[in-house]
Amino acid sequence: EGADLRGAQLAGVEACGARLLGAQLDGADLRDANLVEADLRGARLCGADLRGADLSKAQLQGADLRGAQLAGAYFTGARLDGAALFGADVRAAIELNLEDSGATFDPDGGVAREAARRARVVPAGPERPLQPFGSCATPSTWGKHGR
Repeated sequence: EGADLRGAQLAGVEACGARLLGAQLDGADLRDANLVEADLRGARLCGADLRGADLSKAQLQGADLRGAQLAGAYFTGARLDGAALFGADVRAAIELNLEDSGATFDPDGGVAREAARRARVVPAGPERPLQPFGSCATPSTWGKHGR
């Protein structure tokens, strides 16, 4: 709890179910990380790069994601109650539901309501083949990032 991982290079890390309550992850590189069922309540992820990360079923209540890069990240079943997403880039985020989450965001900025609505479903394609995200199992045959 409360780990200081600011600016850490954690791209592709397998952290399924990790307990990172109140962790300091500002500016961390978490591209393509497996954070399924991770407990990130109260964590600071300001400016963190979470592009392509799997945050399915993650606990993000009260997390600070201001300015985070969330494009292509998976949020299926994630809890975002009270999370701050001002200026976060949610383009092409998958299953990111801000409508009833209680999350705070700038309706005129990077997390515009319309962008959040469009982000809910992104079809699979050659750049992102359909794969079983949202699981702690990581067979090497699942996509280019081992998930």
